[in-house]
Amino acid sequence: MIADIEDVYAALGRKTLELEQIHAEYDRLLALLAGVLAGEIAPERVRVDLVGRCWALDVSTDDMPLSASAKVGAGHINGVAHTDAKRD
Repeated sequence: MIADIEDVYAALGRKTLELEQIHAEYDRLLALLAGVLAGEIAPERVRVDLVGRCWALDVSTDDMPLSASAKVGAGHINGVAHTDAKRD
């Protein structure tokens, strides 16, 4: 009986964490959409994969001159933006 209750609480904890992560990702997606609607982000820089359930913001070399892949603010492919910029 006690083991069953512990299993239930463990499962509840895992689901709570999963929901918190989904909520945070949704907030990042809304921030991205707001940036697109405000004209701060060009729509052609946003990629969406409905099958893979992910999205990305392509970063220009002006945004990130020394990095090939770096964390960015509003969340992109689960928090990562991609660019072809290389160090000189």
